[in-house]
Order: sequence, then structure tokens, then C-alpha cells
Amino acid sequence: MGERTAWMRKAHWGVMTHYLADWIAKDAGKEMTVAKWNDLIDNFDVEGLANQIKGTGAGYHLISIGQNSGYYLSPNATYDRFVGIHPSK
Repeated sequence: MGERTAWMRKAHWGVMTHYLADWIAKDAGKEMTVAKWNDLIDNFDVEGLANQIKGTGAGYHLISIGQNSGYYLSPNATYDRFVGIHPSK
């Protein structure tokens, strides 16, 4: 394992979250909208999640920034440019 990833081995294990717009909408039985997505992102309890993960003893947390739905956890001008989504989701 390379030096850049040595910390991961030292941590032993972690938690990964896929925070996906299409799954959230499907579970609610609705279509995702930019307004709903922004509300979810703006009100995401980062500190609460961090405390939960810390309580498990996990050494790290990975979170997907988006997966092919066009909805991302942060602005992504490069993605928008490649796929031609305007305005950005």
C-alpha cells in the first residue's frame, strides 16, 4: 500500500455513505427537485452524523458526492460542463 493511503490501513475500517438524490426521492415516492435537494443538503446534520460514526469506532468516513443523477453534494462546474446541465443541480 502506498504512503498516500497508509492512513487507511492504520485506521483499520471506516464507514461509507451514498447520499443519493434518486434513492431519496424514490423512497418518498416523489420526483427530486433542485429546491428539495438543496434543502436536504442545507439541512444535513454533519455534526450529528460525525458523532454517530465516531461512536462506532470507525477510523474514517467516505461519502459519495453524487452518482450519475446530476445531483451533487456541492457545485460541480466540470460535471455540468461535460453533461450540459444548466442550471446546475
